[in-house]
Amino acid sequence: QDMVHEVLADRPTDPVGFMISYLGRFQGQLHQSQDCTQVSTTFDVQKSEAVPDNQGLVDDDDDVVQSLPDLSQHHSLVAMFLRREPALYQRLRHVRTPLGTSLGRCIQAGVENKGHPMIKFMGLVAGDEFCYEVFKDVFEPVLSQWYGTSATSTVCLTTLATSPLEVAAMDSTAASHRVVSVEACASRNLTGIRMLPHATIEELRRVESLVRSACESLQGDLSGQYLPLRNASSDLSLELVCELTSLGLLFYEPDSLLSRVAGFNRHWPEARGIFLTNDKLTAVWVNEGDHLKITSKRQGQDLSAVVHRVACMESQLRQVLRRSNVDFAVSESWGYLTADPSNLGVEASATLQLPCLGDQESTLKSRCKELGLNPQVRVSASAGKAEAQLSWNIRCRSTFGKAYSAHIEDLVSGCQQLLALDSILHSDMRVDEPDQSHAHSGMSAIVPCSGVPSDVCPDQMPDLSQNHSLAAQVMRSDPSIYARLRAAHTSSGTSFASCVKTCFDNKGHPMIKTVGLVAGDESCYDVFRDMFDPVIRLRHPQFDGSTDHFSEMDLEQVSDTLLDRSAADRAVSVCVRISRNLRDLRMPPACSLEQRREVETLVAQALTTLPDDLQGKYYPLVGSTSHPPLPNGMSEAEEHQLRDEQLLFDEPDSHVLSAAGFCRDWPDARGVFVDAMHTTVMWVNEVDHIRMAVMQSGGDLKSAYGRLCKLHDGLEASLETTGHGYARSARLGYLGSCPSRLGTCLDVCMTLRIPLVSRLPEFRALCRKLKLQAHMAIGPHVSTQQGIWEVMSSERLGTTEVSQVNGVMAGCGVLLDCEDRLDRGETIDFEGRVPTPPLA
Repeated sequence: QDMVHEVLADRPTDPVGFMISYLGRFQGQLHQSQDCTQVSTTFDVQKSEAVPDNQGLVDDDDDVVQSLPDLSQHHSLVAMFLRREPALYQRLRHVRTPLGTSLGRCIQAGVENKGHPMIKFMGLVAGDEFCYEVFKDVFEPVLSQWYGTSATSTVCLTTLATSPLEVAAMDSTAASHRVVSVEACASRNLTGIRMLPHATIEELRRVESLVRSACESLQGDLSGQYLPLRNASSDLSLELVCELTSLGLLFYEPDSLLSRVAGFNRHWPEARGIFLTNDKLTAVWVNEGDHLKITSKRQGQDLSAVVHRVACMESQLRQVLRRSNVDFAVSESWGYLTADPSNLGVEASATLQLPCLGDQESTLKSRCKELGLNPQVRVSASAGKAEAQLSWNIRCRSTFGKAYSAHIEDLVSGCQQLLALDSILHSDMRVDEPDQSHAHSGMSAIVPCSGVPSDVCPDQMPDLSQNHSLAAQVMRSDPSIYARLRAAHTSSGTSFASCVKTCFDNKGHPMIKTVGLVAGDESCYDVFRDMFDPVIRLRHPQFDGSTDHFSEMDLEQVSDTLLDRSAADRAVSVCVRISRNLRDLRMPPACSLEQRREVETLVAQALTTLPDDLQGKYYPLVGSTSHPPLPNGMSEAEEHQLRDEQLLFDEPDSHVLSAAGFCRDWPDARGVFVDAMHTTVMWVNEVDHIRMAVMQSGGDLKSAYGRLCKLHDGLEASLETTGHGYARSARLGYLGSCPSRLGTCLDVCMTLRIPLVSRLPEFRALCRKLKLQAHMAIGPHVSTQQGIWEVMSSERLGTTEVSQVNGVMAGCGVLLDCEDRLDRGETIDFEGRVPTPPLA
């Protein structure tokens, strides 16, 4: 599970190789690969050291050893093939291609890496275009096993026509935002020049010169700039590096032993670079895994546009390259030839939000298998969302042997069926129901077809053996809790059933353990204490419940120390957020329509009493009719502006929240308050009655916290006059609708630019020592920004607000100091005491 989390968090360029290396380290089969990984802030990187041959298959003179090592414990396809055909190695070991590549170079990765029985990999690379033919007795059976088809019966010339393809929309419903993004790629190698696993530095430089010249000759919307990955000669700014990574258009040195032994990092980073079009929608990677890789990405579902973009770029580059007497390497049997034969064929994918189907992973994977698709989970967060979201990157399971148009048609058709199936689940229909006419885009009235009632629990506890929430874990360990509480209610009428409904209705995902429990009012934490306390202990392990929670928001107790100048330059922004619910009014999971409107009225009135420097405007969501000054909600123009500024929240689109009751009567009595400077925002009736936040550029955390305190205290003073101050408990502090938000209910976050320290293996352990959480920054379009991290406090319950702020300031100071030292070429001893940050 740790390995899967690292793959999702770090997004290695070669995930299969990364997993093989990871598993191998625990078996002692592979040497440590992380020690070889180079860290880079911009493109100012150093040359990689050579990776030693573990088995000595090929020596420095490219001579192949006389006999193969013992392959009985090897798990690559090429090793398995050579075990069956040992004489073939002897027959071919002295053979060379016209460009001088030996068989040993081609099979080195599969022979020198034992791999893992759970993960099959090909273990075969091509040193040049002739390898596929000269060593066909090895390549053909291995590739045929990999792709499940024979080259002798398949012609795969994936010619990209420059005229736009007629691509149907994947999602024609009002919820077309479910298609997050689309991507198309084309990898090519040049004729007469050896591929990366065997290329000399001179050959790599020739490739770079040819491709760079061809790219820089492009005109119109394909014109752009070439950015070299070369020591000090690159003038690429860190801001552009971060932008490239957020767009998914930056590549790094291979970080797996498998890729390194294969030779893909030879002479790194010499002769590598990126050509980026001026509109930043298309890039050409030079000497990454192949001589060039054209990739185009964009948000939304316009797959035709990215395919057409790649086709135009490929066609025009080929025309220019032919004038220099080079062409793209191609075979009538295998199509366009790649250095990694497992990447033959065409590449296109779509990233989808499947909130309902994704909750039924076995169904999703089964349908994908039937459709010939390969789903890969991605964990991400979006602006305006209350929780991390699971999205799914969908691509065709087999890309070889298809024309580009047929491949795209299969991908679009498959995505259409997945989205239609997700809509069926949204509309409370059975998965195998053929009639899809009842699908709708909203989720306000959803009750999952397998859901338990929200007013009373069944006599017998439903099966929780496959449910992955904390609440399910607690009830599995002690079923008597369910028997004691299943018919109980609080004095305000909240049922135990409504609190645990989301636990029963959502199996969840084993990689993401949700809480699975909500509070309908402040009394739930006492009336249902037998259920809530064990969940709270699991969610807040640092809180033992032996003492009451103590709150301290005094701004004067916050440290006045500032980060030194070099560290402050790496602080991108700060954000402090706090959640509150009103006393004696049921919380969003259980409140009535009238109570929700009462909350909105009370808060809107209290906002008018704030000091002048906090004054702003309250915007009811579009469609809300509960606020008399704006009886139809905000205007479309106002909605568009708030969404662009990432100040708006949307209707929850997951069954976890809908089953918990957060979507009822949407969007009635929900809205957003924004101050005049648009740095202070308050959400009303989202998942708590109130969620307020202050955001500022730079690293002045105390200033942002001071503004939040002023807003918090001013609002509370006004609400107390109505008898509805903030809901709190002496034992648990301020109370949120979810047990994850207790105690301070405060999030203190600094966004830092720390590409060096964040890539070290010790980074997460260091954050834990500092009592911090760190997440890669996620933009509004679900794009991971490598090198930019959101660092926040990891504790809310059992600590104070002042302690959280001071702790984040000090911890971020440590991280920034480490970053600065690494940038100067120093080493850091993580075994000793956590270093103290330099403060001025």
